[in-house]
Amino acid sequence: MTPEAIAGLEIAKANSSLSYEAFLLASALAAALPEEDGKMRTDRANAMDHILEKIRGAKFGVSAEVMAQAEEVYAEDIAALEAQFGLRFSRPQTVVSAPVWGPETLTDIVQRMDRIQLENEYYRRVVKDLRAKLAERE
Repeated sequence: MTPEAIAGLEIAKANSSLSYEAFLLASALAAALPEEDGKMRTDRANAMDHILEKIRGAKFGVSAEVMAQAEEVYAEDIAALEAQFGLRFSRPQTVVSAPVWGPETLTDIVQRMDRIQLENEYYRRVVKDLRAKLAERE
Protein backbone atom coordinates (compact mmCIF):
# COMPACT_ATOMS: atom_id res chain seq x y z
CA MET A 1 0.00 0.00 0.00
CA THR A 2 1.11 3.48 -0.70
CA PRO A 3 1.53 5.96 2.16
CA GLU A 4 -1.37 7.96 0.66
CA ALA A 5 -3.65 4.90 0.72
CA ILE A 6 -2.66 4.11 4.29
CA ALA A 7 -3.31 7.71 5.34
CA GLY A 8 -6.81 7.41 3.86
CA LEU A 9 -7.73 4.40 5.98
CA GLU A 10 -10.20 4.99 8.75
CA ILE A 11 -9.03 2.99 11.73
CA ALA A 12 -11.61 2.09 14.37
CA LYS A 13 -10.62 3.10 17.87
CA ALA A 14 -13.34 1.11 19.67
CA ASN A 15 -15.74 -1.73 19.13
CA SER A 16 -18.61 -0.20 17.18
CA SER A 17 -20.98 -3.15 17.27
CA LEU A 18 -21.91 -3.97 20.87
CA SER A 19 -22.19 -1.97 24.03
CA TYR A 20 -20.76 -3.42 27.20
CA GLU A 21 -24.28 -4.09 28.46
CA ALA A 22 -25.21 -5.86 25.21
CA PHE A 23 -22.04 -7.95 25.47
CA LEU A 24 -23.09 -9.01 28.99
CA LEU A 25 -26.52 -9.98 27.65
CA ALA A 26 -24.98 -11.91 24.74
CA SER A 27 -22.75 -13.80 27.14
CA ALA A 28 -25.69 -14.61 29.42
CA LEU A 29 -27.76 -15.59 26.39
CA ALA A 30 -25.13 -18.07 25.26
CA ALA A 31 -25.07 -19.59 28.74
CA ALA A 32 -28.86 -19.68 29.16
CA LEU A 33 -30.02 -21.12 25.85
CA PRO A 34 -30.55 -24.85 26.04
CA GLU A 35 -28.21 -26.97 24.01
CA GLU A 36 -29.47 -29.26 21.29
CA ASP A 37 -27.54 -32.49 20.70
CA GLY A 38 -24.69 -31.11 22.81
CA LYS A 39 -24.36 -27.97 20.69
CA MET A 40 -25.30 -24.41 21.54
CA ARG A 41 -28.44 -23.15 19.81
CA THR A 42 -26.70 -20.52 17.68
CA ASP A 43 -29.82 -20.10 15.56
CA ARG A 44 -31.73 -18.70 18.53
CA ALA A 45 -28.80 -16.61 19.73
CA ASN A 46 -28.19 -15.21 16.24
CA ALA A 47 -31.88 -14.36 15.89
CA MET A 48 -31.42 -11.84 18.70
CA ASP A 49 -28.41 -10.06 17.21
CA HIS A 50 -30.57 -7.24 15.88
CA ILE A 51 -31.92 -6.65 19.39
CA LEU A 52 -28.51 -6.69 21.05
CA GLU A 53 -26.95 -4.35 18.49
CA LYS A 54 -29.47 -1.65 19.39
CA ILE A 55 -28.81 -1.69 23.15
CA ARG A 56 -27.03 1.50 24.02
CA GLY A 57 -24.38 1.80 26.69
CA ALA A 58 -20.65 1.97 27.23
CA LYS A 59 -18.74 0.45 24.32
CA PHE A 60 -17.41 -2.99 25.05
CA GLY A 61 -13.66 -3.33 25.24
CA VAL A 62 -11.10 -5.54 26.89
CA SER A 63 -9.50 -4.84 30.25
CA ALA A 64 -6.17 -3.03 30.45
CA GLU A 65 -4.62 -6.30 31.67
CA VAL A 66 -5.82 -8.26 28.63
CA MET A 67 -4.68 -5.43 26.33
CA ALA A 68 -1.20 -5.49 27.89
CA GLN A 69 -1.00 -9.26 27.39
CA ALA A 70 -2.03 -8.92 23.73
CA GLU A 71 0.51 -6.16 23.15
CA GLU A 72 3.22 -8.40 24.57
CA VAL A 73 2.22 -11.40 22.43
CA TYR A 74 1.90 -9.35 19.22
CA ALA A 75 4.68 -6.81 19.81
CA GLU A 76 6.85 -8.13 16.93
CA ASP A 77 3.91 -8.18 14.50
CA ILE A 78 2.88 -4.65 15.44
CA ALA A 79 6.45 -3.41 15.06
CA ALA A 80 6.72 -5.08 11.63
CA LEU A 81 3.48 -3.46 10.42
CA GLU A 82 4.62 -0.09 11.69
CA ALA A 83 8.05 -0.47 10.04
CA GLN A 84 6.85 -1.92 6.74
CA PHE A 85 3.69 0.10 6.18
CA GLY A 86 4.08 3.11 8.44
CA LEU A 87 0.96 2.20 10.39
CA ARG A 88 0.72 3.60 13.90
CA PHE A 89 -1.43 1.74 16.38
CA SER A 90 -3.08 3.31 19.39
CA ARG A 91 -4.55 1.44 22.31
CA PRO A 92 -8.25 0.72 21.87
CA GLN A 93 -10.76 1.73 24.49
CA THR A 94 -10.80 -0.47 27.56
CA VAL A 95 -13.60 -1.18 29.99
CA VAL A 96 -12.58 -1.38 33.59
CA SER A 97 -15.85 -0.68 35.35
CA ALA A 98 -17.82 -3.31 37.22
CA PRO A 99 -20.74 -4.89 35.39
CA VAL A 100 -23.88 -2.79 35.42
CA TRP A 101 -26.15 -5.78 36.03
CA GLY A 102 -25.74 -8.80 38.22
CA PRO A 103 -26.15 -12.38 36.99
CA GLU A 104 -29.76 -12.62 38.19
CA THR A 105 -30.77 -9.53 36.19
CA LEU A 106 -29.01 -10.81 33.08
CA THR A 107 -30.66 -14.21 33.39
CA ASP A 108 -34.11 -12.66 33.78
CA ILE A 109 -33.64 -10.38 30.77
CA VAL A 110 -32.27 -13.19 28.59
CA GLN A 111 -35.11 -15.56 29.51
CA ARG A 112 -37.65 -12.92 28.56
CA MET A 113 -35.82 -12.12 25.32
CA ASP A 114 -35.75 -15.81 24.43
CA ARG A 115 -39.48 -16.21 25.16
CA ILE A 116 -40.30 -13.17 23.01
CA GLN A 117 -38.15 -14.51 20.17
CA LEU A 118 -39.82 -17.93 20.32
CA GLU A 119 -43.26 -16.31 20.31
CA ASN A 120 -42.23 -14.16 17.37
CA GLU A 121 -41.10 -17.22 15.41
CA TYR A 122 -44.35 -19.04 16.27
CA TYR A 123 -46.55 -16.17 15.09
CA ARG A 124 -44.55 -15.78 11.88
CA ARG A 125 -45.28 -19.43 11.12
CA VAL A 126 -48.97 -18.93 11.93
CA VAL A 127 -49.17 -15.96 9.59
CA LYS A 128 -47.34 -17.89 6.86
CA ASP A 129 -49.78 -20.83 7.23
CA LEU A 130 -52.80 -18.52 7.18
CA ARG A 131 -51.54 -16.80 4.04
CA ALA A 132 -51.09 -20.18 2.37
CA LYS A 133 -54.65 -21.24 3.31
CA LEU A 134 -56.02 -17.93 2.07
CA ALA A 135 -54.16 -18.34 -1.23
CA GLU A 136 -55.67 -21.82 -1.64
CA ARG A 137 -59.17 -20.36 -1.33
CA GLU A 138 -58.56 -17.80 -4.05
